[in-house]
Amino acid sequence: HNDPYPEYWNGDLARVLFSGIGAIGDWLITPTFNCSQEISVILNFKQSHANRTSSDNDTIFVYGSTDGGSNWDQTIFMSTESRGALTHPDTVDFAISYWAAGSDNVRIAYYFKGNDVLTWYIDEPFVGGDVTDTLLYEDFNGEWGDFGNNPPAGWTIINEVEPDGPN
Repeated sequence: HNDPYPEYWNGDLARVLFSGIGAIGDWLITPTFNCSQEISVILNFKQSHANRTSSDNDTIFVYGSTDGGSNWDQTIFMSTESRGALTHPDTVDFAISYWAAGSDNVRIAYYFKGNDVLTWYIDEPFVGGDVTDTLLYEDFNGEWGDFGNNPPAGWTIINEVEPDGPN
């Protein structure tokens, strides 16, 4: 991920999936973080999602877990529509207090599922609380490996189908 992305991205970024026809899905999962002292918790990140206009749209999901990722029982966001652009990403904000506050074993998963998948770029995921200002932040400015298979410390990548090329 050493491509020269526009300044809106703050350097490098993560492709949740970049594959081709027949793609199934990929997961990008945060490390566990502690919200046990928080009453108010927010999640935000930059994104750009390109989708086809066919009936076989792919879908992007953001899930939450309070048991370290054993169960992804909180759907924070779901979309089949293209969002943002590589030249100018969207920044999205979500209040996640209703399920994350008070839990010490929280994780967020970015999940991309589709048939003829294009791309979903993520950058600068941030989780903040009212007691601890920054519970999670990642700028992805590092070496990811040829296939994006060397994530930052604590992050997990799951390829449901191995990618056709670099992602």
